Amino acid sequence: MNFEYFVFKNNDIESVKGDVDIKDWLHELNWVIINSNNRNELTEYLSKLNISEELMFFINNPEKSLLSKSDSKLIIQNFSVFTGSDNHEHEYITLIIYNSVVISILPENIKINIKHSEYLRGQFSDLRYYFLYLIGGQLLNQSTVNISTSRKSFKELKQAMIDSPGKLSSSNVLDLLNKIGRLSDVIEDQYVSFDFFIKILPNVKHEFDIKKLKEIVSSLSELNRMAERLEDNVESLRTQFMLIHQEESARKINVLTIIQAIFVPLTFIAGVYGMNFKFMPELEIHNAYYVVWGVFLVIAIMSLYFFKRNKWFD
Repeated sequence: MNFEYFVFKNNDIESVKGDVDIKDWLHELNWVIINSNNRNELTEYLSKLNISEELMFFINNPEKSLLSKSDSKLIIQNFSVFTGSDNHEHEYITLIIYNSVVISILPENIKINIKHSEYLRGQFSDLRYYFLYLIGGQLLNQSTVNISTSRKSFKELKQAMIDSPGKLSSSNVLDLLNKIGRLSDVIEDQYVSFDFFIKILPNVKHEFDIKKLKEIVSSLSELNRMAERLEDNVESLRTQFMLIHQEESARKINVLTIIQAIFVPLTFIAGVYGMNFKFMPELEIHNAYYVVWGVFLVIAIMSLYFFKRNKWFD
């Protein structure tokens, strides 16, 4: 677990060195970044801030709610975030917002890059909104990477279906469908959470700051539409895959049907002459065996000709 502390002075961001007692966070700091993969171990620290048990539950279990929770002192907002380009792995960012300080809880492998230009920082009247803009940008950038990775996987699978559909299995298609389904769900959660969160922020004094944050919401909305389209495309690919395999199965059944149709009359003839009657005139004919084989061949050739002429093999 790692802590970073920041104060805002003269529209600039200063990092506070050393440890700051949690009892002083609300008076001496403006932003606290906590990197931790174990939410439960944070309870010991955050309990000193007199956070209610109900709100502590949503901090420790961010997957339970992606909408804001609040009381008279603070607002809590959870955001779903990818931890890499693999859609299977996602975590949560939590913001605990007081009147003067914001506490952000992030996975250990996610860092907020605050070394942006002074020009970008200068566009915000309140640097807390600048940090929110950085977090929103982090969500947006990683989701964009995941969209690009998934689109590449989709194109590769689509090309493989064109080149060698027989080598693909249903698990290949279903795995991609599930992966993109999770991608779509997480991006939708990001869009809903960030949009709802911005709407509850006070925007009378910070109208321009809110406008900048809405740019993140607009971009997440577009990513959400892209993820939905990609999910629809994969679903269409799955339908196409099923049709191809149904057609292959139908061809196999067709071949078996033709073979069966050829052998039905042959089986009938063999069955007749396999009966154990004492008087069967054909059995006394010297070349009867060869004649029956000739009949077999004629029937088989005529059947194949009939099936070919009527396009049973197509």
